[in-house]
This record gives sequence, structure tokens and C-alpha cells, in this order.
Amino acid sequence: MSDPLDLDALAAVARKATPGDWVAYFEEDYAAVMRHDRAKSSLRVATVFNFEDGDEVDASARADATHVANFDPPTVLALLAALKEAQAGLADAWDEALATVKSKVGDDGLID
Repeated sequence: MSDPLDLDALAAVARKATPGDWVAYFEEDYAAVMRHDRAKSSLRVATVFNFEDGDEVDASARADATHVANFDPPTVLALLAALKEAQAGLADAWDEALATVKSKVGDDGLID
């Protein structure tokens, strides 16, 4: 993915990821991102290790796991859809404003 805002590429990545709602899970020695499935047991999506001193999970690992869990595939796909909708609305508004301005400009290039 060369363009970091390639929305279609980001959506493809989200669709390939483990589906479902993700949650952050913490133990003393690791932080994890889990997918909870009511029909099945939990599935670990990712494990985060950011240790500073000792063997306990530090605040950075907790923050990283929480961040990843909050950007699960359904959330990312919803955000991308909202962004595309906003971009389309902006493009429509721009086209309408441009048409209005053009309609007010006379042959002499001055606004009537």
C-alpha cells in the first residue's frame, strides 16, 4: 500500500483481518487483542509486548492493545464508509458552488 490514504486498500486489509469485535485483554506478563465469539471461545488476534523494566506489561503495551482492539475490522470499515460518503458530499457541494459561480459570471468575466 503505497498511498497511506488508499481507502480501497485499507478496506481490503480490514476485510482480510480476523472478523468480529475485538477487545483488549491484559495479564501481568502480556497484553493481547482478542476476538470474542459467543458461539466459540475467544481467539487471540495479537499479542503486544512493550516491557520497560521487569516482566510486567507497561502502560504503552496496554495503550497499544487498546488502540488495536478499538480499530477492529467492522470499525475500520464503518470509518472508511463514512469518509467516502463525506468526500462524495464535499465533491457534490464543490460542483454545485462552482456551477453557481459560473452562472453568475458574464461574457466579460465579471460577476453579474
